Amino acid sequence: YQRRVHGDHPEMDEPRPAKRARTDDSDDRTDGGDPYSRILAFEQHDAQLLHARAFAPTTIPFPHGVIRDILHPDFLRTVEAELMEQPFSEKANDLYTLAQTQDLRTTTAPALSALRSAIYSDSFRHFMSQLCGGIALTAHADMHGVRFAPGGHLLCHDDQLESRKIAYVFYFVPEDWSAADGGYLDLFAADRAGDPADVVESLLPVRNSLLFFPVRNDSFHQVREVVGSRPRLSISGWFYGPTMTPLHRLVSQYSAPEAAMLALISPLYLSAATQAQSRARFLALSVLELPNFFLADKYAAMCAELASPDCTWIVVGPANKCRYRRLEHIPSAASAVAEVAALVVSPDFMALVAALTGCKLSSSAASVSECRKFGVGDYTLIHDKHAHDPRCVDAIVGLSSPADWHETHGGLLTYVDRTAEIATFTVPVNSLQLQLRSPGMFGFVKYINHRAPGERVDIVCSFLSAPRRKRQVSRKGT
Repeated sequence: YQRRVHGDHPEMDEPRPAKRARTDDSDDRTDGGDPYSRILAFEQHDAQLLHARAFAPTTIPFPHGVIRDILHPDFLRTVEAELMEQPFSEKANDLYTLAQTQDLRTTTAPALSALRSAIYSDSFRHFMSQLCGGIALTAHADMHGVRFAPGGHLLCHDDQLESRKIAYVFYFVPEDWSAADGGYLDLFAADRAGDPADVVESLLPVRNSLLFFPVRNDSFHQVREVVGSRPRLSISGWFYGPTMTPLHRLVSQYSAPEAAMLALISPLYLSAATQAQSRARFLALSVLELPNFFLADKYAAMCAELASPDCTWIVVGPANKCRYRRLEHIPSAASAVAEVAALVVSPDFMALVAALTGCKLSSSAASVSECRKFGVGDYTLIHDKHAHDPRCVDAIVGLSSPADWHETHGGLLTYVDRTAEIATFTVPVNSLQLQLRSPGMFGFVKYINHRAPGERVDIVCSFLSAPRRKRQVSRKGT
């Protein structure tokens, strides 16, 4: 990371002097002829040498440190070559798009094995503990190769999972990695509620540097999208402690005033025949797409209003929950957008959704709606809070989107359960998408990358749905 000077090294208890990184596995090192007998490019007990290696501790926005020139250059190149030969698995969900190796605990590559033994050693673990204020650590640690290809990213999170105590990253990016490549590590300050607020530090990866920080409630960070043509390569992992720290990711609640305006909708969807066909399809698939849902003149009016500078949009967060813009001010209460926003929370609209899906929707719980705008860098995340959500029908109204929007740009509406992805789709303009969301099922909007051609606007609303009752079979007679 970029060289920074922050004054004197913090006081710490000195670990016992070591001539080199000791290992837990003596088979991974030998004296004299072993080319990997010297792993780290400094003596771990030498604080003055740490200064020379540009160790930069700071507590803004949370404690973290960087050590430059951490590995011997020849060893660095060998580790990098072996790492690139490891099998990487592509992974993508609401939080990230990246590729990752299996835990390198099992690798037999010589240089990677030597680095693993050094990282897992008692001396290095004690060294990291003291740098982070004497955090109690167990012998448990892990390490993985991570590759962010162009478009790859990792959204805001705090790393709190299981008993993670210290996070670390070794960087293997090219020497000339620059702002044009992206992949910054952004560090967030926390607000009074403990949620991430603004990015206050953005660190560009630097080859042969080690980043580390204690995992805390406020250690919010993200890997910004890689926008160049080269991958961002690293080895990362965690040191673990004796206690369990659960991960909490929460979502925001949505609200809007109630009203009804069924005159906005195409007569096709108000007919009994269409509703009967829709019910049969929804019963079979649990999802329904209704194109050309609004009257053409009303839809055109909505598009014109959404493009008006008189509309006021505010950024919705915090970053570990979501990032998009919400329509806060509508120019006129009589506008088409205002009419649709009021329509989707009205009793009449709920009755229509019930007729189209065959679901018994609750009128006791107030439905809420929100008009959202998504552009580059926007997303929503799934959260533990929704694990106990009741059965719902989600209604998503597609309002505007560039004609050349493609799924590779992101922004897909995705539904998953605890084991698999259930559905992924775009919501076409002037359409209504209805999706049954069962308990344990989560929905999110995938991260929109820098290739996206513009912005998308939708309105979302959810209705509680009673479970379908099994038909009772009469046992009377013979």
